[in-house]
Amino acid sequence: MGNKIEEGKTKLLIRLAEIVSLVLINLIWLVVILIWFLQYLDNEIGQAVRIYCFGYGVYSKGIVMFRTITMLSTPALLSLVLFSIFYKSPFFRKAFLLSNIFIFAIFSSANIIGRKINKPLELGYNLQISEIPDNLELFDENGEKFSFDGSKIYITTFFYSRCRASCPLQIELFSKLSKKVPKIARFYLFHFDPRDKKERLYELKVKHQLKR
Repeated sequence: MGNKIEEGKTKLLIRLAEIVSLVLINLIWLVVILIWFLQYLDNEIGQAVRIYCFGYGVYSKGIVMFRTITMLSTPALLSLVLFSIFYKSPFFRKAFLLSNIFIFAIFSSANIIGRKINKPLELGYNLQISEIPDNLELFDENGEKFSFDGSKIYITTFFYSRCRASCPLQIELFSKLSKKVPKIARFYLFHFDPRDKKERLYELKVKHQLKR
């Protein structure tokens, strides 16, 4: 009698472990899917996710791809580990199959809806001097008109001082890059929000040790 009770308790604990494992792995998948969906949003949240989670506009395509694969492969590997542990249980196999179908449906829906909302922005572009519109007017920090010299190479990025998501990281990385290759190209930061205050722009210049 005692053996049957102990055997029943063991089965109950195993079943509980199976249920908890399935719940946790599905929660992990849902978090990953949420992050994947947020990258499509054309706002501060979407921009922050693209920069900090995937590295768009900051790192090379190889690193962006590596981050993407790592994000998706982590819950996939955890799922395989759980399956290898509980694969002998008919209950777990059925629940595992159903949960994977559910996750696949959610991921596919999030991907389709996200792409319809907004395609992720390409944050890097090699612009030729000849492609700059003639009527585009740029001004330096002193309010004097600025123009590009076609014989020189420029590396530029755009920001606005009120940005609290990707801009601080973008400016910091831009500043570090300008110090590593100061003789190869000219580095310029352009702000595009007319509400930016000159005092705030000067603070950013001093903080990041920027020349322009």
